[in-house]
Parts: sequence; C-alpha cells; structure tokens
Amino acid sequence: MSIRREATYISTDVWRAAWLIARARERASVRAVTADEVIDALLRDAITDKYPQLLKHKKEVDELEKNLIAKLAADFRKPDDET
Repeated sequence: MSIRREATYISTDVWRAAWLIARARERASVRAVTADEVIDALLRDAITDKYPQLLKHKKEVDELEKNLIAKLAADFRKPDDET
C-alpha cells in the first residue's frame, strides 16, 4: 500500500551521502543497492527506534485491509439472489 502522493525531496548532501553508502553496500554484496533503499532503511531504523508503534500500527492496518479485501472478494463471488 502506498499513501505517498508526491515525490519526497531530500537535500543534495543527504542524497549524496546515501548514494555513497549505497555504492559501498553494493560493492560489499552481489545485489545492487539504490540511494532510495538506503534512505528508506535509515528512516525505517530511526522510526523503529523512536516510534515503534507506528510501524506496528501499519502492519495491523495492512492485515485488516487484507482480510476486508478477501471478504469483499468472497461477496462478489456469491451469485446474486434472483427473486
């Protein structure tokens, strides 16, 4: 689920630092790493440390939405009552 509607902007120096970290991680592994992935990981770690309930809440909401979608899909598969 993505609720972001607009691009997220960060300063050039922060993006450059993330790019350098990404290049180092990429060189240390076989998988390509982007600056966006580095920034996401750093922000996720910071949020998890400071506000762990926010990510827990998102997981709970995701599970509720998944269950709701499954229930709605089941309702659509039921034949209409024709009387």
